[in-house]
Amino acid sequence: MPEKTLEKPITLEEVAILATSLPTVDKIRLIERLAAGLEHEIPTSAVTTKNGATATLETAPTVEQTPTPSVSLFGILAHLGPGPSDEDIDEMRREAWANFPREEFYDD
Repeated sequence: MPEKTLEKPITLEEVAILATSLPTVDKIRLIERLAAGLEHEIPTSAVTTKNGATATLETAPTVEQTPTPSVSLFGILAHLGPGPSDEDIDEMRREAWANFPREEFYDD
């Protein structure tokens, strides 16, 4: 089958317009195809990483190799120390509700 020749080359803007009109699944497939093609086009020369270090593409860190540590919601307040005990909470409640309702609201 002969290849189709275009009368004029497609511009990046035209490709972007066509790509934005695709369904989400097809957008993901397009990105995967482009990424796979780029792997073969990029030379294995040295690259500079975000922190300024120089590495080859074979040794450059990837997302899978360097996951960001996540903080547990249980440990997010650990720097504040242990919370109040049940007895402390009960005592504070008794103190807060000791003079409720105050008599000054019921003056006749």
